Amino acid sequence: MDESPIGGKLVRTIGRSSHFCLAPHTVWINCSYTFPQMFLSFLKTINFPGYLTLTKVSSFGQKLFGVQGSHKDIFELFSSSKFSGSNLMFKDSTVSLFHLPEGLDYRGYLGNKYVTAVESLVQKKGKKTKALRWCCIGDSEKQKCDAWDPSKKKLQCVSSSTVENCIWKIKVGEADVMSLDGGHIYTAGKCGLVPVMSEYYSTGKYYAVAVVRKTNHNITLRELAGKSTCHTGVNRTAGWNVPIGRLVQMGKISKCDIVPASNYFGPGCAPGAPLDSNLCKKCVGSGVNIVGDSDTDKCKRSSSERYSGYSGAFRCMAEGAGDVAFVKHLTVPENTDGANPAPWANNLKSSDFELLCIDGTRAPITDYLKCNLALSPAHAVFSRLEMKERVHDFLLKSQKKYGHGGSQENIFSMFSSADYVEKDLLFKDSTQCLVSIETNNYKDFLGDYFKSMEGLNACAPSGESGLIETCEFDVCHIPKKV
Repeated sequence: MDESPIGGKLVRTIGRSSHFCLAPHTVWINCSYTFPQMFLSFLKTINFPGYLTLTKVSSFGQKLFGVQGSHKDIFELFSSSKFSGSNLMFKDSTVSLFHLPEGLDYRGYLGNKYVTAVESLVQKKGKKTKALRWCCIGDSEKQKCDAWDPSKKKLQCVSSSTVENCIWKIKVGEADVMSLDGGHIYTAGKCGLVPVMSEYYSTGKYYAVAVVRKTNHNITLRELAGKSTCHTGVNRTAGWNVPIGRLVQMGKISKCDIVPASNYFGPGCAPGAPLDSNLCKKCVGSGVNIVGDSDTDKCKRSSSERYSGYSGAFRCMAEGAGDVAFVKHLTVPENTDGANPAPWANNLKSSDFELLCIDGTRAPITDYLKCNLALSPAHAVFSRLEMKERVHDFLLKSQKKYGHGGSQENIFSMFSSADYVEKDLLFKDSTQCLVSIETNNYKDFLGDYFKSMEGLNACAPSGESGLIETCEFDVCHIPKKV
């Protein structure tokens, strides 16, 4: 951060967190930047705000000294005629500056193909890896991924803190592939990624359900105000998008972003929500420091948060941290009646839990066909279009070896997380196999769920909207508003 004195005050210019570019001839600026002394000297003559980011300085500067600036008779920002040169600071043909989406980096701006072409010119021979790069969330997923191909000749594992970061890594070529749930599929599709293979379960797709303890009598789906809720994660299908969408339809929540949901529910756990949110109060992080907010993994949307994911949300409710858990219909049988050997699930019985139905009634866990919130799309493997065939071939060969009934399933099991601390790592543990997806259009794959996601994002987009905005940015289309 640079600081420049202006009229006895300071203008703070921030580089890497506040980007802008020039239009129509574009130049990437990714470093701290200070306007020249002559520009600053003119700012002293007016009532210029004291502390501004670079984006505000650039907007304010061109309003004063741009092509239509109110003080361009004193100084012209986009003209070099008075300084015995041309294209000084900016190209003289510049019409205006416009702000780039927050989080956009040089790869997103220049485009992956262009960056790859430039890198190939300077890359040393033999340095480029031929292995696919799988993007992993959390230590447990990375551990399982590393066991997939210990030689790392065909598969290498890339770590990331969030699904959104992984989607971006794949988009810009820093990773190649990962498996996503419906909510993240929507985001990945918006970012230009394509479906490769879909997880197949015994029931085909899966149902989003709301689960409560049978002894917790005073809870129905229509009476959740003030109740503690356990979610798989913000923007995930069964744990967030479906239940929040339902509550919006029922008129319980006016908008479907985090703030109204946090106000509607009591203290709960929705990994991915702001740490100071009501929806993070019951999260426990890695378990190292369960009391307070000192655990750095608390409320993270990764396996590092013990209450994250399907089993984590169910555990949250089962351990008394929440009244209701929003999960998939297979979550209860996968974690009760001895199906899950983890200590927290040892004595849990499926008969002790019930489903909340849309009509306000309750039903046994086995009645999910009649008592559910929605039918959700299967999880799917996504990659870039140019990598689809290669990823597809790798997965077909892998599941012949490591899938159910595979020739080397005893060495590594693709669809089981039994050897690891967490469940549903890389793929859902209920996956029977992977099936090919012919279409490259994520909208076709999502079907009716795409319309639901459009509605959710239209009312008040939360967490991932910034990524979608960044992904949809097109440098060739200059915004009308500066």
